[in-house]
Amino acid sequence: MSQTIKFFLKMWPTNSTGNEVEGLTKVLLTFNWVEYTVFCSMLGFSMLIGIYYGCYKQQNTVSEYLLGGKKMSIFPLTMSLVASHVSGITLLGVPAETYVFGTQYYVVFFSSIAISFLAVYFYIPVLYNLQLNSVYEYLELRFNRSVRILASLTFASSLVSIYTTYL
Repeated sequence: MSQTIKFFLKMWPTNSTGNEVEGLTKVLLTFNWVEYTVFCSMLGFSMLIGIYYGCYKQQNTVSEYLLGGKKMSIFPLTMSLVASHVSGITLLGVPAETYVFGTQYYVVFFSSIAISFLAVYFYIPVLYNLQLNSVYEYLELRFNRSVRILASLTFASSLVSIYTTYL
């Protein structure tokens, strides 16, 4: 059980047997029929989109597959970036962290905005003008293949170390 849930359970009123806490834990860890319906609908819709584009839209190159042939409008592109940046852990963890520990998390929020502007105005134009698909291609072009592999491994290991704490 996560530390946040344990914190809230400590605040929940209990009797000497602790039945209310146990009941609250069961409520927190189960879905009702509405949540199952929404969850299954989202998975089904996502699966149908994948089947449609996998079977009926033929992609011949990596650029067509990964980047939609660079013909996507701004809305699906924006939604894709938001969905890849904001995770379920973010949606659940940030409000709980702010409630438990205070508003110092706003430092992360404001620094993310500043970094986003720097990326949009300085970094992304370089990738766009060079017609590159990833940061790692730029590193290989600028330096060599060893730097690209080292950066890839560093990023992958940082994600593993971050997300294994949530298991």
